[in-house]
Amino acid sequence: MNTFLAGASGALTAFFLNHIVSKSYSLVAMCNGMLCGLVCVTGASDCLYPWAAALFGLFGGATYHFVAAALVKLHIDDPIDAIPVHFGGGLVGTFMTGLFSKDAGLFYGKGGRLLGN
Repeated sequence: MNTFLAGASGALTAFFLNHIVSKSYSLVAMCNGMLCGLVCVTGASDCLYPWAAALFGLFGGATYHFVAAALVKLHIDDPIDAIPVHFGGGLVGTFMTGLFSKDAGLFYGKGGRLLGN
């Protein structure tokens, strides 16, 4: 369920962010936002509450949108958006796991062990 929630919220976040910025609808942005949400939550899906998994997807979809836009501005060619999906989603997911893990997360009073202390 956590994986599904993260993928769905990542897809919706990227879809609506793309519409707000470019005034157009993009299935590519939605699919890549979903993938980024999935990448973001995969490492922590067994130690999250469902609401936190949806939050992972939300941040994953937003990360995809902003990293893809940054690559365009920097004139870096990434035709399949592998950098925003895998690097951006993985980076955000790794950081958020240290915050939201119900077993060892900082927000649950377990200290910053997953963040590197």
